[in-house]
Amino acid sequence: MRVKDKRRQEWDRVIAEAREDVPTNDPVGCMEKLKKTGSRLEQLQIGDRIEYKPLAVGEIPDPDLQLREPVKGLHLERMQAMIARLAYKFLLESKIFSEEGIQGNDQMQEQMLEIKSRIQSLMGGFSDLPSFQWTDLQDVQYQREALNQSLCTICRNTTSNNASSVSLMLAKISYNLLVSTSPPGMETYNILLAEFSRLEKLNLAQIVINSFMHESKFKPTRITTQLILDHYQAKRDPKGYRSIVKRMRGTRRVPPNEPKSSPDMRIGKRYVKDLVHPAVQRWAMAHDTIHRYGALHAKAPRDDAILNTQIIGGLKFNGLQAAIREVRSAFRKNHQVREDTLCAVIRVCIDQASFSDGLKIIRVIINAWDEGLRDLITGYSHELRRLIHQLLVMCGFDTSLKSEKDLPIKRSWDALQDLLHFMRIESLSDAVDRYAVFTSTLSHSLGLDISDKAEEYKLQQSLEVKKKSNIDLAMKIVEDFATEEQLRLDDQRKLGIASRWSRLQALEGRMKLRWSEIQALESELRLLLRSSRLTSQKSILSWNTVESGRITMAPSKADEVAVAQADTDASKDQTPVANVREVSITVKESSPKLTTSTPLRRRTPVPAKPFRAPFPVSLPLPTMRGKIELEAFAS
Repeated sequence: MRVKDKRRQEWDRVIAEAREDVPTNDPVGCMEKLKKTGSRLEQLQIGDRIEYKPLAVGEIPDPDLQLREPVKGLHLERMQAMIARLAYKFLLESKIFSEEGIQGNDQMQEQMLEIKSRIQSLMGGFSDLPSFQWTDLQDVQYQREALNQSLCTICRNTTSNNASSVSLMLAKISYNLLVSTSPPGMETYNILLAEFSRLEKLNLAQIVINSFMHESKFKPTRITTQLILDHYQAKRDPKGYRSIVKRMRGTRRVPPNEPKSSPDMRIGKRYVKDLVHPAVQRWAMAHDTIHRYGALHAKAPRDDAILNTQIIGGLKFNGLQAAIREVRSAFRKNHQVREDTLCAVIRVCIDQASFSDGLKIIRVIINAWDEGLRDLITGYSHELRRLIHQLLVMCGFDTSLKSEKDLPIKRSWDALQDLLHFMRIESLSDAVDRYAVFTSTLSHSLGLDISDKAEEYKLQQSLEVKKKSNIDLAMKIVEDFATEEQLRLDDQRKLGIASRWSRLQALEGRMKLRWSEIQALESELRLLLRSSRLTSQKSILSWNTVESGRITMAPSKADEVAVAQADTDASKDQTPVANVREVSITVKESSPKLTTSTPLRRRTPVPAKPFRAPFPVSLPLPTMRGKIELEAFAS
């Protein structure tokens, strides 16, 4: 217990120093153990990073994703080895023991030397670190919260564009992971992923993802899935992004050289042979599963944030149609889609002037309104209303109220009218807000105080307020407001022109598509016609060859038969009857044989032409009688 108390006191002191960012004393140690990891890290090519929005990493209990904790001593040993490898990789990236030297200001150099000496002292001992214990659940939870708070503080005090600051951060993170007495949970991984993404250190985030996916047995939370998808989008890695999406669906193909790898996100797994048990049947009915490799794998649950991330990822890596499918899936499962996400999808559709994809987006939006699910879009801002209007015009919809009921698609006309009315009301609401702000600023510039009392607006003006009036400022406000309104009108006129141009481009694209389809069909028909002609020519040539062979063979065969008949007649007169068999044998041997094994078909006799009357039309009886008399007289 004395060793445990000392370690706990040391841990409390380290936490306090990490929170206050105070350097510590200088123990002595060696750095030889750092070279025993044998891992090779390659520098990743980092692309442009998308804008990162801070994300809460605190875990809320999720009934669908219950956290997976160690239950055996073997589990703790594996977690110790996993965290040790992760800490050593961070130390290798920090270059704290490199020969380049420590750069930075005096305070940073002092902290670097201090943390370096502390890590050397840990590696100079005979005990393996980290050393996890799982005795008291409250104690474990307290240690985890302290560790996570320390990691957050260390990362927040780091400057992303300063290499020395990043190296110091990695060294402190490694030290905290090594001296921890409680195993870290998924919240620790989420903190590291979120902070490394905020600092735009994608290579460090990739180390954390590799440790989680290939070394740990943790079950990811919804925040973990979203952070991993955001990381691959920022890294511009379509292969890694698609691999995670396939894992979420449980459809990832397991390589033959990795039989122990999982095709899913390790949410849950039950073998098909165990479906005879009622507990397994209840589990299969309660989860969304897929059958792969002789087992049922649970799919990763998706919320609004994950679906919005998948929409942007599908738009970036798989194209517009994949993003539209994700939007349709989100609406079908009653998940909200952010307005900026929907704006990005519609903007790409308008830029590409894709008529068919535009109809798909409109169909999805009108279906949501028809089912009374208009709140699935988080808001209808000015930009979103503008893009929806432009999309409707591009696809040939009449955007005027009480338009004709003949729509380009088979959808509810009332739902479209509700959408148009709502957008018009939102535009009027924005206009009222603008005029309210204009009136308020103008009244303050003129020194007027407008108050609402007894349901009537009363104008109150005092001598002190009169002194504060500024006519020049009021004129400036009026001019600015008039200029802004004129620009707004010009923007609406330009929007109408751009919408008509997009309509023309969509029609041209549709005509080109139809023309390409017609050309493909025409080329296919030409090929079929050519092949049929070749087949008919081959059949005619083969028939002519057979007929010519028959014609040439007929006289020669008749001559041979006549000669054979003459020989037989002569043999009857000169030789006895016993030699007739030999003559017949010689006749058979001298008969010609065809080279082909297929027998020749007999010629079918052509039927005689039927008698046709000189007059195809039947004549009446008097006319026929007169015709016969004329023929008799002529003869």
